[in-house]
Amino acid sequence: MNPKITFVSSFIFVYVFFTLSCFSQARIPLARNINSEFAEFSPKISPDGKTLYFTRNLHPDNFGMDKAFDIWYSELQADGQWGTPTHLGKPVNDEHPNSIEGITPDGNTLLLSTWGGKGFSFSKKISLGAWGVPRRIQIKDLEIMDKGEYLDASLSNDSKIIIMSFSENQGGINSLYFSKMEEDGSFTKPVNLGENINTLDFDESTPFLASDNKTLYFSSNRTGSFGNNDIYISRRLDDTWQNWSTPENMGPDFNTNDWDAYFTLPASGDYAYVVGYEPNSNTNGELYKVKIPEKLRPEPVCLVKGTVFNGKTQGVLGANVSYQDLSTGKEVGIANSNPDNGTYEIVLPYGKTYSFLASKEGFASVSDNLDLREVSTYKEVERNLTLMPIEIGQTVRMNNLFFETGNVNLKNESFSEIDRLLELMQANLNLEIEIGGHTDNVGKDKDNYVLSLQRAENVKKYLVSKGIDLKKISVKGYGKDKPNAGNDTETGKALNRRVEFTITKK
Repeated sequence: MNPKITFVSSFIFVYVFFTLSCFSQARIPLARNINSEFAEFSPKISPDGKTLYFTRNLHPDNFGMDKAFDIWYSELQADGQWGTPTHLGKPVNDEHPNSIEGITPDGNTLLLSTWGGKGFSFSKKISLGAWGVPRRIQIKDLEIMDKGEYLDASLSNDSKIIIMSFSENQGGINSLYFSKMEEDGSFTKPVNLGENINTLDFDESTPFLASDNKTLYFSSNRTGSFGNNDIYISRRLDDTWQNWSTPENMGPDFNTNDWDAYFTLPASGDYAYVVGYEPNSNTNGELYKVKIPEKLRPEPVCLVKGTVFNGKTQGVLGANVSYQDLSTGKEVGIANSNPDNGTYEIVLPYGKTYSFLASKEGFASVSDNLDLREVSTYKEVERNLTLMPIEIGQTVRMNNLFFETGNVNLKNESFSEIDRLLELMQANLNLEIEIGGHTDNVGKDKDNYVLSLQRAENVKKYLVSKGIDLKKISVKGYGKDKPNAGNDTETGKALNRRVEFTITKK
């Protein structure tokens, strides 16, 4: 025998043995309450890592005559173990095969496959343990384009992008596409992710877009796989969503010589959950947990969580939550607070300063902001949000107004905040307000009165320039007279330097 061939054959044998050994040591099967005698697949972990959804096949509690494919979920317990799974019930599960494709960071909206017809649906949480009837998502031309047998997807954490896998040819291979949310809530015509992701001869499926909105994991049987489908990683290089890094095989910790797919991981990016099969076995698919090496993790993000409160009664509120790029005022993500306890969660990638707020009919929003321009590790931040009822005497702090130091000129980042007040007054035509300016105790009293008055006047001027009747707005400079906090610390002084509006007529 040719010695070169012998050496290569020996190398392949050692490599395969090493590969399978590493895989079996790296992956951790979930407990038997999750991995049952029935097949489990299509896992989706909530961004906070506390709820695991998956599809279970042929369980007697499933709906439908053949008991196939219903969604179940398990919640993380205090001891770090997954609790006994619960069938998600109706109306999310029905007589058709059911699968979950994504969860928003707040945990209050699910992206579902619409097996009864091509496409996807959203279901929103309406109370503790209860979900609303799934509502079909309008994705332009999807029903015309999708001619294949399988359709799956991933929802971005900001709810603005759906990455989907389908085939444009009957019996053909799947490719990956993206669709963007329009202002009316519909989604654009799917666009191919590009030749660096999609191949001509191989199948791309089960996409998962990480919380950084840049890192994509997907399954493919392309050249270089260990045997069948393997999981690959690629990173988005620009905002076209069609320019990606060359996909990299995730390696033997995640891939075997069998079919490997359905990758999902929380915002922390530390552990992934995948579907796996024991090498050379005919067992049902089971769920595994795998630690992610640093080089294969997504970019770090910040998970912001808190509660939406009624600023007058301190009761909790179910409300819409949105967040904006503070430098542009452009909305970059949406969420909802829990209707039962008012809690919300959003995931913010590093690299920008964000404003975020809750909104609800009959209330004025008190916004907040967070500077994430300096990249750090994954972290969680708690920020409660307040809504003030639109009633005479209610005062609302305008947190996202920014002035040049010791000056009255508004910075560009301020105008989205004033625009929200503009929209409030346009929606409530009888509304009249007082805009009040406030300072800390640094400097001469007279100078502080003038400074606070002129800052309030500049806000009024902007509103009047946009068509608000100047008679509906009065202004007052309070100087240091009405502090919100002590002036003995820099934090207190910052709280006292503010502009507010008070409702004087409704």
